[in-house]
Amino acid sequence: MGERRTILAIDGDTLHAVEIVCARSGIAVKRGGLAKRPPEVEPGDADAVGIWIASACGDLGVGRKRVSVLVPRDEHVAALVELPGAELSEAETVGLVRHRVSRASVPLDDDASIDFVHLPVVDAGAQRDVDEATQCFTPMLLGVGMPAQRLAWYRDVAGAAGLGGCRLEPLATGVAALAGADDGGSVRLVVSIMSRSAHLVVARDGEPLFARRAVLRTDDAVGERIAIEALRTLSAYRGAGAARFGDPIAVLIAGPEPEAVDACRACAIDVGLPAERAVDVAAVTGLERLAPGARWRLAALASSAAASRGAATRQGI
Repeated sequence: MGERRTILAIDGDTLHAVEIVCARSGIAVKRGGLAKRPPEVEPGDADAVGIWIASACGDLGVGRKRVSVLVPRDEHVAALVELPGAELSEAETVGLVRHRVSRASVPLDDDASIDFVHLPVVDAGAQRDVDEATQCFTPMLLGVGMPAQRLAWYRDVAGAAGLGGCRLEPLATGVAALAGADDGGSVRLVVSIMSRSAHLVVARDGEPLFARRAVLRTDDAVGERIAIEALRTLSAYRGAGAARFGDPIAVLIAGPEPEAVDACRACAIDVGLPAERAVDVAAVTGLERLAPGARWRLAALASSAAASRGAATRQGI
């Protein structure tokens, strides 16, 4: 049968939810959908948000026994961390990540949640024609930290919603996994269009290198807005020192058909990169069970399960 798990993400005023079954053969989507937050529920009120999530999960028919919550980029801090030559234990690695992330962004206290993703190393022997000065031959990881105050809010929400076995994971890992593992080591800009935001992730071999979130306004021309945000993402990616992994060679867009088609066209013209719509998700089946309007807004949630990442809060919340 496999293990059932529900993946949740809050995007603005909309809950995204998908229930999947993890089996040896891959990930099967069972059900899912979108639920808009009632106007009387204050977004900062953890108890009220939790009660709404419990009700919405019941309406959508998704379980609350084993849950992962995906956290957008603007709710956590991240930094690239170069590993020393000596092999580190997990505790030592967490300490290194805490130190480097704190230096690169905001100080993290001892109660902050720390996670990390090992990044692929360019094989110098296999890529002799590249400029070695711009490539990454040193083991690195992407360090992620969530401030204790925000972590406590999620913990309170999980408690009020009755979420069992709850863990937090960066949404960027699910977006990056939409590109799939690429043995050639190609770098891509992956865009997931959700209900209220576009999540833009530079990915290599299905791993996130850099991530941004852009809130979509109701009066936005979505395609043009995503092209602008793609340019901003590439500029910030290069400025953050991540460009040692190489520049993206293409844009992959996951989203409902009108918005995704417009975004592909605008990115190709304005960003100067070939752009294509995502048509499937590696190792995931059953997306067709979801309503057409929600299917590709939920794709990053399903792919996060296929990626089998470690939880940002390893002990759960």
